[in-house]
Amino acid sequence: MTGQRAATSKWDAGLPAEAGVPLVSVLIERIADQHGLRTLTIKGPAAALQGLRPRRDSMDVDVLPHPDDLDALLAAMGQHGWRPVPADDRLGIFPLHAVTMIHDSWPCTVDVHRWYPGMARDGRQAFDALWPAVDRVELAHTPVRVPSPAHHRVLLLLTALREPWQHRHDTLLTSVELRWRSQREERRETFAAAEAMGALPALRPFFERTQPDDEPTPDWDAYGTPPREWLLITHTEHPGTLRLAQLVHAPWRLKVRMALAAVAPSADGLAYSAPSLSAEASPAEIRRARLNRLKKKLSQPRATFAEYRRLRRELRSHGYRS
Repeated sequence: MTGQRAATSKWDAGLPAEAGVPLVSVLIERIADQHGLRTLTIKGPAAALQGLRPRRDSMDVDVLPHPDDLDALLAAMGQHGWRPVPADDRLGIFPLHAVTMIHDSWPCTVDVHRWYPGMARDGRQAFDALWPAVDRVELAHTPVRVPSPAHHRVLLLLTALREPWQHRHDTLLTSVELRWRSQREERRETFAAAEAMGALPALRPFFERTQPDDEPTPDWDAYGTPPREWLLITHTEHPGTLRLAQLVHAPWRLKVRMALAAVAPSADGLAYSAPSLSAEASPAEIRRARLNRLKKKLSQPRATFAEYRRLRRELRSHGYRS
């Protein structure tokens, strides 16, 4: 989940989001096929139908296109009335991994992934591993393309592990750990899929935790270090920490602009942090929203700097400059 949800849409006809998700999944694949674009539906009900997660209501659709097809897919969706939700900013401060699209006539949003946190940063390596092993599940009585179970499990593990301070994915992680005690072949298949997708460095702690005592330990150094974006996402509970880390890392020509963006965000940044602010907001309402945003950020300086120090140590331990 990366952006504002269905509340941003004008939909008011009563179709619940969980009913719209299967229909929109089919719709986006049809749009992609009409333009010769490669896409996979991931997570949500698609993963549940593969037996990879419990069945529960989903409020959005997740689509992973081939990186070379991303812009064309967004343009094609635009032709059908989909539009992007404002992102926090355009200065590269946050590693935005998806574009959230909304439509006035649908009750759910679509996250179109630029890349998937924890996978190879290029994205092509990962997608090229996923595409030949494509599977299909039936959504809204229509076959839809999804990753193979092993590749899809890698995506779910990355999702579950990227916010360790959250505990909503503990059940999934525990069930996988318990199952792998007896189903070693599934663990080996998932390991091979993660290797092909460039996700082993990110998933190393989980594979180490589930390593059977009587099997050889992999040469982890041969797989490299986790992507910097993965370390940023998994070690920054507070948004201010991420902004501070990127400010320190940025070239001097961007530092002033980034600092100003924190104090006086762009229209997109303000819309992201204050979704209730209407497009017709008065100058006074905009000033009030900016002031409230700044007050919120200044209320957690101690936690932010403590977390930043921990993040800096983690980055340096993997060879990145903070």
